[in-house]
Amino acid sequence: MSDAKSGEGLRSLVLRNSVVEVLGYIGTQTIRLGGNLVTTRLLFPEAFGLMTIVNIVLMGLTVLSDVGILQAVVQNERGEDEEFLDTAWTLQIVRGGVLCLVAWALAYPISLFYGEPLLFPLLLVAGMQLLVAGFESSSLFTLRRRIQSVHLAAIEISVQAGSVIVSIVGACLLQSVWALLVGAIAGGLVRLVWSHVIDLGYRNHFRWDPETRREIMHFGRWILGSSMASFVATQSDRLFIGRLLGVGTLGVYGIALFVSEAIGAAVNRAITGVLYPIFSQLHRDEPERLANEYYFHRLRIDAIAQPALGVLAMVGDFVIMLLWDDRYIEAGWMLRILCARVALTCLMLPCEVGLVATGHPRF
Repeated sequence: MSDAKSGEGLRSLVLRNSVVEVLGYIGTQTIRLGGNLVTTRLLFPEAFGLMTIVNIVLMGLTVLSDVGILQAVVQNERGEDEEFLDTAWTLQIVRGGVLCLVAWALAYPISLFYGEPLLFPLLLVAGMQLLVAGFESSSLFTLRRRIQSVHLAAIEISVQAGSVIVSIVGACLLQSVWALLVGAIAGGLVRLVWSHVIDLGYRNHFRWDPETRREIMHFGRWILGSSMASFVATQSDRLFIGRLLGVGTLGVYGIALFVSEAIGAAVNRAITGVLYPIFSQLHRDEPERLANEYYFHRLRIDAIAQPALGVLAMVGDFVIMLLWDDRYIEAGWMLRILCARVALTCLMLPCEVGLVATGHPRF
């Protein structure tokens, strides 16, 4: 971050990488949308409802065990030290293995809870995604720490493209929800390969430094609590809709979620992908500048995100009718309500990132 020493250099860095993050996100979402439009015509809403449940379970396990490994690598002064990175990587593998076993243990009870026998084998196979993700190289964390957004955007686009291609081919051949799951697994494998192929000057090795482990776990314990609360607040709706209204309605609701979260996810990419590592660097090197930079960027993010969400809420029905068939028409009114939730999330995220960057995740 040598060009971030002056105020103008820092803001230029933020702008340049934010544009890359957003463009990369637009690229991945365009590919995802194209795949979604094709697969929704090849499969029934129930398939997307089942896959939504599978994704919620995987996300829940991931979030409810989030010890802040990525955040620790980005924020910690030792984030470039190979001993620190190898221990973080080993800890990530252990976590992935445990999560895979937990997913297998929960598969049958969850299938009984929703009255969907197919969820049992789906979750058994999907659990392998958690194990695969555990073996991803810490190079992805290093790229985030060094704010190398171009590399990260290229990885995300290739991951999404691989997932969509496999899903579409699978939908044509299998005509079932298994096509969506196989596509997701393919995307995870692409990310795994990318993470180990990219050359950042080091290769991960198994290492278990007790002091580093304690340091990461101490930092991440507050992130764990925050992640739990966030998961309940933002994901419990999916769990109850699938149980009370059926997987078909959940599939329609999933379309509304997909559209409503488009702007919020782009904001999230810019804040967590660019501002978080920059705030962390400022906190380490020039803490007196942090407050001014925080409010400078915060104002501009709010000025873009909030009006955009307002427009999306107004035209949501038209977007749904234009892109999806009549089976998904109910997603229009759902979309308008969900935009309000995304707006609140966009307001809170910069504050959360600022607290973690300054080493105060407990707040």
